[in-house]
Amino acid sequence: MQKEADFKAKNNQLVDEAAVLHLKMVNLQEKITQMERERDAWVLKEDSAKESIASLTNDNTNLRALVMDLEQSRESLLEETQHLTQIISSL
Repeated sequence: MQKEADFKAKNNQLVDEAAVLHLKMVNLQEKITQMERERDAWVLKEDSAKESIASLTNDNTNLRALVMDLEQSRESLLEETQHLTQIISSL
């Protein structure tokens, strides 16, 4: 009789431990799922940031080219102004 009672008590203890372990496993799986979602969100943010950087780099390159064109035009206008000033001075 005592052995049967000890066996039942041990069995109940093992069932309780199994239930606790199952709850821990479920909790860990939920944490893993949450972390995977967070990772995916960070990957999307990283991809978006890379696209923004690429776009800004392209814009910067275009603006630099525009500045160079404008500086060249300005230089040409200055030269033309000087030339016209010389012509007018000689008149």
